[in-house]
Amino acid sequence: MNIIEQDIRDGQFHNVYLLYGDEDYLKDKYVKQLIKAVVGDTSSMNYSHYSDDNINISEVIDTAMTLPFMADYRLIYIKNSGWFKSANEELMSYLSEPSDSTIIVFREASVDKRVGTFKAVGKAGCVVECAKPNEATIREWIGNKLNTEHKSMKKEAFTEFVSRCDSSMENMANEFEKLLSYVGDNETITLEDVNTVCI
Repeated sequence: MNIIEQDIRDGQFHNVYLLYGDEDYLKDKYVKQLIKAVVGDTSSMNYSHYSDDNINISEVIDTAMTLPFMADYRLIYIKNSGWFKSANEELMSYLSEPSDSTIIVFREASVDKRVGTFKAVGKAGCVVECAKPNEATIREWIGNKLNTEHKSMKKEAFTEFVSRCDSSMENMANEFEKLLSYVGDNETITLEDVNTVCI
């Protein structure tokens, strides 16, 4: 994930990114950030989106080989292709010599690391596992959010908050916004606040 953040800061991108794993919040976050950094938004003429396992690989490769319109890059976002559960020879062939002006972002629920397609992405670009975070990562993430909002959270409130959100970052992000609205100008989030607001 640090590599993606560095690429976005530098404006220097890999030809392909593969985001996979249990944590949808992180996958969505980095897909959105890459789209914004590369083409601005999804209305761009240089943005294409394909989803689910009936995608025509030849069409994707044709799009990838098309030069971007009045821009440095074209971005192709592919969601749940299923191409990382069994080998896809056409994709592997493309990845052996990808277009310099096209960035492909894959968002997959699961992958088989033994499959040639997975290995090909590893050689051509950046592979990121978006796994459910451990407590230290959650503490740092929530701590950063609290600092941004100039708030603090009591230890017992944090413990209960994480417990109620089932370690899902998406749930935490939603519940945190609800907490912020509830506490208003109060600087400290208490256990009572969490018990009142969080499901």
